This record gives sequence, structure tokens and C-alpha cells, in this order.
Amino acid sequence: MKYKIIFFFLLSINIVSGNQRELVDRKTTLAISSDILNGLSDIKKGKLNLGISKWEKASIFGDEYILTISNILRELPNSYGKYQGSDFLKIHSLSKAYHKVFILMRYDKRPIIIQFDTYSSKKDEVYKIAFIKIYKDIHKLIPPELQENAN
Repeated sequence: MKYKIIFFFLLSINIVSGNQRELVDRKTTLAISSDILNGLSDIKKGKLNLGISKWEKASIFGDEYILTISNILRELPNSYGKYQGSDFLKIHSLSKAYHKVFILMRYDKRPIIIQFDTYSSKKDEVYKIAFIKIYKDIHKLIPPELQENAN
């Protein structure tokens, strides 16, 4: 009887901590992705500069870097067609403070994957975009963090 009580006590702790972890993950997901998704929404509406400026305000890098990303996104419709929308693929957490967010951007002719690395210091819990990478030829290269989904 004593072991049954201990088992149910440990099971209840695991269930409670599991639910709590799930709520933290949802909160973190929203905190990480809100600026990214707002920028994508503007880009879909044909407001590339506004979307890029939202990413720039939410980033820790300078104007030159964001200009490079902007130029790449500005040229994509020439060969990929019109931007149609995006699909949230995955968040790969390296730690509580650093996450890689992968989004599929759907164009008429073919998609791309865009990776946003986000960082948050412990004191303010505001996630900043630390890095952006664009994978244009996803049929040739799938980011390592997404390879488990490709099989």
C-alpha cells in the first residue's frame, strides 16, 4: 500500500509539472514568434519594407545585415513568383534563452525556408532576433534541425 501511494504521488507531480512545462512552452512560443509573424503578415500584404522594419526593430543586428535580407526577399518574386503565405515549421530550442525558429515561406513557384534565431536575456524576457538565414533551394538543403521531419 505504501508503494502505491508513493507511485500515485510521483505520477501526480509528473502530470502537474508536465502541464506547467506545456504552458511555459506556449508562452515562450508566442514571445519568440510574435515579431516574426507580424513581419510576415506585412510582407504577405505587399508591405515588404514594413515587415522588414518590424524585424529590424526586434533585432540585435545593424542596418547593413537587414538590408542584405531585404534585398534577398525583394528579389525572390522574380524567380519564385508571388509570396502566398507561410507555415510555421518548428522551434529548435538550444537553451531557455536561445531558439531557432523555422518558417516555410510559400511562393507561387516554390517555397523557401527562413530561419530566425532569437535570444532573450534573463532579466527582461523580450526575445530579439539575433540571426536570419534564408534557405532558397530546400530540395537540396534541409537545415539539420528539420531533417528528422523529412524522413
